[in-house]
Amino acid sequence: MVSFCTNTRRLAVGARTGQMAIYDLRSPRCQVVTAHTCPVTALCFSPDGRLLATYSFGDSKISFWQMSGSLFGMLSSGMRCIKSFPTDPAPPLPVLAQLKMFNLIWVNQRSVILLSNDKQQKFGV
Repeated sequence: MVSFCTNTRRLAVGARTGQMAIYDLRSPRCQVVTAHTCPVTALCFSPDGRLLATYSFGDSKISFWQMSGSLFGMLSSGMRCIKSFPTDPAPPLPVLAQLKMFNLIWVNQRSVILLSNDKQQKFGV
């Protein structure tokens, strides 16, 4: 899974290991953190780029990450998990089907919807 934020010029990439990499395209920096214990199924930056939502089908969990940065992105940048919620468990699916079935959509600066084929769940920071 991949998400790009045009405001901050950051690229987030979720991995099958449960890790995610955040690339700051204004510099040669990349930060890798363990987001989940199972593959990252979906991720999405908030409209202003200050938050990143991640979802793992295997963990049945959604997490919210606060993106931080320093003056003009020159000194340091980082992130921290500020909130996590359990999600409704789903029946077992192959990994490829999981990636196609789930999506995260921000409805405002503080709320995201987890969409699947047959339902939606709303979460707030």
